[in-house]
Amino acid sequence: MLAKDLSYAQSSFSFMGSGQHRIIQDEETFETKYDPYKAVRDYIQNESKKAIGHMKSGATSRSVGCLNVYHSTEFNHFISKQDSYIYN
Repeated sequence: MLAKDLSYAQSSFSFMGSGQHRIIQDEETFETKYDPYKAVRDYIQNESKKAIGHMKSGATSRSVGCLNVYHSTEFNHFISKQDSYIYN
């Protein structure tokens, strides 16, 4: 399932520091203030609930809904806002 894969990717990138995006933490408590990987995962999961995909057979599919979200203009706009968290 796409949501599970996204969760694994989010966890591995943020934990290992392999991603390009900064995770914002409170300097004293180390509480996560903003995690762009989690934000993307949450965005796709929340929006896919609204965008259930319909297959040719007439059945519904959450995976197709996730793909519909992934290919949407709104998702591209959301992703572009994450660029401010990229570090070099």
